[in-house]
Amino acid sequence: MRRISLVRYRRGDWEEREDWVAEEGLVELSLDGQSVRRLVATPEKVRELVYGHLVSEGFISEVSDVISYEEELFWAQGSPGEVVRVEVRLRRPISPPDPRGVIWPACGDEGEVVPTLGPP
Repeated sequence: MRRISLVRYRRGDWEEREDWVAEEGLVELSLDGQSVRRLVATPEKVRELVYGHLVSEGFISEVSDVISYEEELFWAQGSPGEVVRVEVRLRRPISPPDPRGVIWPACGDEGEVVPTLGPP
């Protein structure tokens, strides 16, 4: 979320004010240093998003399956939104790296997958 200045037409008058707007950002999730998934989301409650994704994709069945979790806001990339990089180490090995690109959970029935072109 970001607070912005705006001009709004209301009841026959223009008014200047500040308001909150939602921003999408990118969550780059690295699993055991090999598989990177990119999730487009509002970058709030990132830990909950990541754990929910890990459970729904079958990578973990309980919180103790995660050995380590590191989250970092990556300022060099991401305007106008944010990029949050997350590194997760799992208790059990994962299958080969996921070839999917960006996962857009709000698009389509199961989330549209858009291939990426080159490195992040």
